[in-house]
Amino acid sequence: MNEDPTKQIQESEKEQKKGELIALARELSESKESFPFPGIDPESYATLKSAEAELPGYATPIDALVERFESEGMKVAL
Repeated sequence: MNEDPTKQIQESEKEQKKGELIALARELSESKESFPFPGIDPESYATLKSAEAELPGYATPIDALVERFESEGMKVAL
């Protein structure tokens, strides 16, 4: 069976984009540069808070992380 050439091109482009993103993430990770924290989506925050309430003490509280991100920025880690 022959694959559709359009599908092959799309998969090739997808793999190329994936490689570019990995290369960029690696570059950012190695630079040790800190970036400003843009904030957190309210829906995601609520999800994290509910998980924190269900499993207290298993991870750093989200409020502490947000405070730290706001004061120190964020770093990209690969």
